[in-house]
Amino acid sequence: MTVPCREMSVPALVKGEVRHARFAPIKHSFRYRAHQWLIDIDSPDIAPRPLRALVSFRARDHVGAVRGTLGENVRAFLAAQGVSWTASRVLMLANARTFGYVFDPLTVFWSYAEDGTLEGVLAEVHNTHGERHGYVVEINEEGVGRADKTFYVSPFFGVFGDYQL
Repeated sequence: MTVPCREMSVPALVKGEVRHARFAPIKHSFRYRAHQWLIDIDSPDIAPRPLRALVSFRARDHVGAVRGTLGENVRAFLAAQGVSWTASRVLMLANARTFGYVFDPLTVFWSYAEDGTLEGVLAEVHNTHGERHGYVVEINEEGVGRADKTFYVSPFFGVFGDYQL
């Protein structure tokens, strides 16, 4: 996963590819194109006001309390985890709510300090039961971070292993 530049112009529609492979109990794989939005969590509006009912981001779809803004919720979540990042600017890569519906298996938040350096990543995993879990990930000098899996996602995989970003 490439780390977006702090100065990147947002909102931006990001083109990518989703790949999945399972080898047991039944071998299955798929690959398809995907588009997600990269936004600044303090400016989450991606569409002009008349179109926001069609395409939008809602704070309640992501970490934190239902009542706060997206920025307030992310910063409160990080503080509750004991994270000391300044989160001066936070960019989020996620699926937008479209026609009132959203399923976002993975939302990634990149936290930047005031000087533009990457402080770390918050990876929020959502499952098909409507549950979610945030993984706070420290990034090393090579731009890679790791988190132990602690959240149920699929009946095909136990709660073991790790994620690498």
